[in-house]
Amino acid sequence: MTIGVLALQGDFDAHRRLEELGATVILVRKAEDFDHIGGLVIPGRRVHHEMITLTQRIKSHLLLGILLAIVCFTNMGCEFLAESTFKLADESRLPKWVTLPPGLTRADVSLTISYYSMPWGGSARFILQGKNGQVMIKEMAR
Repeated sequence: MTIGVLALQGDFDAHRRLEELGATVILVRKAEDFDHIGGLVIPGRRVHHEMITLTQRIKSHLLLGILLAIVCFTNMGCEFLAESTFKLADESRLPKWVTLPPGLTRADVSLTISYYSMPWGGSARFILQGKNGQVMIKEMAR
């Protein structure tokens, strides 16, 4: 396996020790160099220490970030995932508040109603579609 040693700054003479151990080493200076290696060494104690500190900070905030994401997506999911959805039967009357576009009859359209339950209150979405699937009216009511 070919090992890359990041040779951008600091003491990158670490490659000599890797070569002594029998590894094939490439000094990585350009993005194209990554195509030819199977592993990467980032030399320097300071860089190593900063990477460990950064990793520890990420880990300490990772649980908080995961919990926050779960809460946000749970609340948002309420608005994206309907509690119940039904399509009004073709032979049913449309509600009085639905006004059909000119030239269309009840047989030309379908009405889908979706109910959403959220922590701050419920809502409903009404979608009036033509038989070809074209959405004519899409309303959200709270």
